[in-house]
Amino acid sequence: TCALPICPLIRYATESLESRTMLAGNVAAVVEDGNLTLTGDEADNSVEVTIVDGDIVVQGLDGTTINGSSDPFVAFVGTTTIAGDFESSLGEGVDTLRLTGPLTITGSTRITDVSGATQVGITDATIDGAVSISTGQDDDGISIAGSTLGSSLTVKVGGGENLVSVFDTTVNGD
Repeated sequence: TCALPICPLIRYATESLESRTMLAGNVAAVVEDGNLTLTGDEADNSVEVTIVDGDIVVQGLDGTTINGSSDPFVAFVGTTTIAGDFESSLGEGVDTLRLTGPLTITGSTRITDVSGATQVGITDATIDGAVSISTGQDDDGISIAGSTLGSSLTVKVGGGENLVSVFDTTVNGD
């Protein structure tokens, strides 16, 4: 209520703040001598190695860039086989790595992510060499499904509540 003969009109205005998104990281993907190496930074990284039109492609998920670009990185053209080793070290942060086939890795596979919560998924892959997965102190999830591992499988998880699932997978080594 207004006690004056003429009540002033009060107008309120709102102003929008700039939008904010959580920063995703960048993963360096390097092919050298038939080997594929992924190296992440300190931010959250989410990446998938998969087959697209007969090529092996590394693509960022959830805003993660590959080699500084939002475009997928074609690692191997005209093949579904990595003819060497695969190595991934995604760095700090909450990280996700998916290997989604059908793809073949003729060498060994080493996945290391010792800081932050880690999710690793290997689906429909044939890996001829040893497979080693090592995670850190946070809650981690590792899933291997529908795959054939021609040598040994080693999984090392740190503290936290961890889930390791190996389903419909053959391990031919130790």
